[in-house]
Amino acid sequence: MSFGPLTLDLRAGHLTRDGQAVSLRSKAFAVLDQLARRPGEVVSKDALMAAVWPDVTVTEDSLTQAIRDIRRVLGPEARDRLRTVARRGYALHPDAAAPAPPKRPRIALLPLQRRSGGTEASDLIDGLIEEITIGLSRFRSLAVIARHSAFAAADEPGLDLPGIGARLGADYVMDGTAHLAGDQLRLSISLNDVATGEVIWAESLTCVGHRLLTLQDLVPRRIVQSLALSAAEGARRQQTSNPTAFAHYARAVSLQRQLTTEQERRAHDYLLAALRLDPDFALAHCLLARAEIALEGFGLSSRAARLRAREHAARAVELAPDEAQCLSMLGFVHCYLEDWQAAETLIRRAIAANPCLSDCLADMAFVCLCRGRPAESLTWLDRAEEINPLKPPAHDVLRSEALFAQGHFDAAARALASLPQLGIRQLVRLAAIHACAGDSEGVRRHLDRAFALDPAWDCVAAAERSYLFEHDRDRQHLLGAIRAALRLYAGDAV
Repeated sequence: MSFGPLTLDLRAGHLTRDGQAVSLRSKAFAVLDQLARRPGEVVSKDALMAAVWPDVTVTEDSLTQAIRDIRRVLGPEARDRLRTVARRGYALHPDAAAPAPPKRPRIALLPLQRRSGGTEASDLIDGLIEEITIGLSRFRSLAVIARHSAFAAADEPGLDLPGIGARLGADYVMDGTAHLAGDQLRLSISLNDVATGEVIWAESLTCVGHRLLTLQDLVPRRIVQSLALSAAEGARRQQTSNPTAFAHYARAVSLQRQLTTEQERRAHDYLLAALRLDPDFALAHCLLARAEIALEGFGLSSRAARLRAREHAARAVELAPDEAQCLSMLGFVHCYLEDWQAAETLIRRAIAANPCLSDCLADMAFVCLCRGRPAESLTWLDRAEEINPLKPPAHDVLRSEALFAQGHFDAAARALASLPQLGIRQLVRLAAIHACAGDSEGVRRHLDRAFALDPAWDCVAAAERSYLFEHDRDRQHLLGAIRAALRLYAGDAV
């Protein structure tokens, strides 16, 4: 939503002017949010006060001050943008919507139904679908839904193909069956038009041995040709010709999605096994770089682990210099080594190579956050979530940290609290956010849970070690909030 040079992103919870964050007090932002959700309508003063100050008795002066703050940031055109309607309330009038850019067809590749095989066969087939998804994302005439969102929607009970398409905002959905017997894989797959239910392409493919790995190139090109799009893009990914090495890699991919230390350790072992079979398997080196850091808790990882990660990520780029996933991983590792410019340069190269890979866009959100540019971080995160609408939990963590950096404490708390499981670091961050908002009850509740997990946890020391900041002012902003939470907690305990 635009107001001249100002842009309000209701989903991300931030206001920018020409791409730069605009400072607005939390209650004024909440009033603006309420008005923006009903553009052109008159919203009564009572409704605004009930929504923004639900549990607090305040006078109308508080609302008047919030309106004054909003008009200050809206600038000279404030009178036309934000109108007072006598004895009724206020109405906000944003710019007319700009014409939408040409829409790229959106496609989702669903998990294939298995006709045989156990867990390892399932991981192999899912791994192939992921590689096909990433291969398809190289065609810039398409928007490809991330595997995480496509598989999550397919798991939702009661959704048929049109329902899955609607859930993901997809125009086309690919589904089918897979039969694995020994080293022979038989696929029966079809591409369906969500709006009409028409099958626009269907094919049965049988591959034996190492030829099954050709599917990552063949299927994307068949899909693109069936949609009558240009097939001049989509260079082949750096892959292995060894099916056993690929099976180990696929198993590691499946394990890394489970986000536990034990699963990361097992994934690490599978990746090492893959590299013993094929030392030039670029994507295995790429994932092993992540595993080295993940095994020690990402921000809590040792410098030795980060250097091992850099070695593997650099090897991946050496083997596949144009592969977006490898470039982005090397940039991600450089963040952990606090080599900020190299990190951003590499991730920008990754996005240039494949602008439709949600992991690369999320990595760019991460590096912008580390470098003290939270508004830009949120913009990249929004782009990632266009491709990955049923976002992974890491996106909520990034969003919360960016909102916190901008002073939007209520929105930051909501984003972090939405995680399915909160670890000790997230609980401490939530306590810090509540301290900034002056909510001592929230501080006590979250620190009680944190210290129940580890009574000896040093909140400040762990934060100093584990969070990445290029600028000390950003580090002190977080540490100051944590110290404030601890003071409130100690006072409450007394």
